[in-house]
Amino acid sequence: MSSSVSSCAHTAIASADDEDVGVHGLGDGSLVDVRLLALAAGCVVFFALSMSSYPPLRVGVLVAGMCLCLYYLMAAVNADYEGAALMLLPGAVTTGFRVWALMPGLDSALFVESVPFYLLRCARLYDLPFAIGCMVFVCRRFALLFDRTEQLARELDARVAERTKELTAETEARKSMMLNIFHDLRSPLFAVSGGLETLGSAPEALPALLPALRQRIEFLRRLTEDLFLAAKLEQKQILLNEDRAALNEEAAAVCAACRSEADKKGVELHLSADTPLPVWGDSVRLQQIIQNLVTNAIHYTPAGGSIHVDCRAEGETACVSVQDTGCGIEPEDQSAVFDRYFHTTADKKHDSTGLGLTIAQELAHLHHGEITLQSEVGKGSMFTLRLPLLTD
Repeated sequence: MSSSVSSCAHTAIASADDEDVGVHGLGDGSLVDVRLLALAAGCVVFFALSMSSYPPLRVGVLVAGMCLCLYYLMAAVNADYEGAALMLLPGAVTTGFRVWALMPGLDSALFVESVPFYLLRCARLYDLPFAIGCMVFVCRRFALLFDRTEQLARELDARVAERTKELTAETEARKSMMLNIFHDLRSPLFAVSGGLETLGSAPEALPALLPALRQRIEFLRRLTEDLFLAAKLEQKQILLNEDRAALNEEAAAVCAACRSEADKKGVELHLSADTPLPVWGDSVRLQQIIQNLVTNAIHYTPAGGSIHVDCRAEGETACVSVQDTGCGIEPEDQSAVFDRYFHTTADKKHDSTGLGLTIAQELAHLHHGEITLQSEVGKGSMFTLRLPLLTD
């Protein structure tokens, strides 16, 4: 019985001492050694006193050791240690039974040796409440671990389901893209094939058919180039020839190249590029981004409309906005405007490949920037390229 109480007290004292050392710092080796020596000396003294032949001293030391264990349990409860409350009540009950079993050893007239006391000591029933408390504590810990495991399994299932949904959507998008590609390839090929058959039987029709044939061949060329570039972007195979570039000058060069196309359609193209916008990037790819935005604006702006290209700085960001007076984009379509083969529901048929905005956004991401959209149906759209501005 005394050895059981001693071991219980030793465990409680050691755990509390370890906690105190952890709080005040494990880095001080001398402090740790002194406390370990003090703990060992205290255990030896406690063991020696608990084996004393003087009953009051022996019982008093054992009771003090059990009370010390209860003190550390109460301290653990106050510190909100997990499971400490489950150990305190059964520990107190077991301590009471132990004290009750020790009292006959005082040879007091109030506590005379009897069969119940003898059976209690021999069967060690006083340890049963604390043992049950330990079992409840262990079962609770395992239950918490099982709950955590089930939670992680549910989170994993949710992630797998989400990823499966994304892969399914991606597969459907690829199927839709392939159908669009086949459709866009078939139409100009049929037109060219029909024109060649007509020329075979009526060579004098060449002057009338030549512009249409050239238009279809040009569309095939642009579609092939866009598909090839989109595939390379998806496979991360685009290498940028980065250097210091002036984004406003790149925008001016693009507007000069696209002005004839805008004039041909009857659209006014205005440029504001007086603000220097030094950025770090590939000049060719930067022009390609802006050209896609300007060309897209020309396609969607009716004759008599206007396009404004504005170069400005917003804080540490270089911005090039392309605003048109076209049909605008429906709110439900704006989230998908950068998807492949996107065509607004208000759009009429034109020679756009449906890949320009996708390519432009991917190239903007490669330059650590992005393209944003503001649009209102019936009033037009504004696409803004935003890139980090170089500061000297």
